[in-house]
Amino acid sequence: MRDTYFSKYAIILLLLLLSGVDFAVLHAQNDEEDVKVTIEITEEESLDSADLAIDQAYSFKEKYEYLIRAYREEKGMVKLSLVRIPHLLPSLGYEGKVSTSFSLLGEVGPMAGTYRIGTSENQRTIFGVVGFNMLVGGRYYYNLNKRIRKKRGSDNFSANYISASFESRYYTRLEGTVDAFGDPVSIDPLKRQIAFTYGIQRRLGDIGYIDFYTGMGGFLGDDGAPLLLKLGLQIGLGF
Repeated sequence: MRDTYFSKYAIILLLLLLSGVDFAVLHAQNDEEDVKVTIEITEEESLDSADLAIDQAYSFKEKYEYLIRAYREEKGMVKLSLVRIPHLLPSLGYEGKVSTSFSLLGEVGPMAGTYRIGTSENQRTIFGVVGFNMLVGGRYYYNLNKRIRKKRGSDNFSANYISASFESRYYTRLEGTVDAFGDPVSIDPLKRQIAFTYGIQRRLGDIGYIDFYTGMGGFLGDDGAPLLLKLGLQIGLGF
């Protein structure tokens, strides 16, 4: 009887010990799973934050490149010049690419200036249209490929260039006319000029452009100076 009594208690004690071990193992597994879940959630949140930051960075970069018309290959551009120095009045032109670096362009528009009317005793100076000009030329964008390789927001018309051009000016008003620099205009109604210039052209936004150039030019004919400094600036719309 006594042996049976002790056997029962031994079995009960063994069962309790096994139950405790199982509970401890189960609790440890649950803790491990909680840790895994916590780590996985933390990693997922970190990845989500990183992806969001990357998306925001690329979104800003894409918007910036779109603003300056970056990396777009344009074959031609209609140019409506709103600010035009030295002729002062708007002009309409077109520039088309022959290759990536070479382009041909043409431009026509009115010229503004001042002229004097009236007698010598009662003379007035008036600002208005004094004629029209037409220009044709070619450009070589020498650093366009370099700007594209360096990802400086270049398209086919945003680069530095050297240019050769031929311009015809037809003056409708002759007597007393001076040009934008105040120099008297010859009586000859038609003046022709050949010029070699260095310029910088950039796109402004999606439909704008700015073009600055300087160089040397000379009028053909006996009345023109052999060599003149040439300066020009255009700001307008490009389509």
